[in-house]
Amino acid sequence: MAQIDLIRPPWTLDVELLERCTRCGICREACRPGVIALDAAGLPFMDFVGGGCDFCGNCAAACPENLFDRDRAPWTVVAVIDGPCLTVPATGCGLCEAVCVAGAFGFLETSAGTRVAVIDAELCTGCGACLPVCPTDAVTLRSGR
Repeated sequence: MAQIDLIRPPWTLDVELLERCTRCGICREACRPGVIALDAAGLPFMDFVGGGCDFCGNCAAACPENLFDRDRAPWTVVAVIDGPCLTVPATGCGLCEAVCVAGAFGFLETSAGTRVAVIDAELCTGCGACLPVCPTDAVTLRSGR
């Protein structure tokens, strides 16, 4: 899996955005959870600081350039644990599991009595809701499927 810097809105392709996006920002304004932002070039990207994408489709419906193709998968990113996770018994964090509506997060008990976070990539939608709640920034999104 390759780490990606910017995740574009669901149902879009980088090449199409670069060629046809007018940088109007209407998709950002229409985003119900408020997780679409604009990069330095004015192109939309996902900013998961305030939560995750709920795939409501408002961005797609609002785009005057018809750059969103809801017949394709929203994207190919999945969450991965890529850093120090607070899953030891003393902390019992589990915030990622609590916010994951897809049920992709879980914890396995090790023989040493510690817990290890696991993510089911098949269940993960890549919505990003787990990113802002992780106190150690251990969860990231990577290109996967």
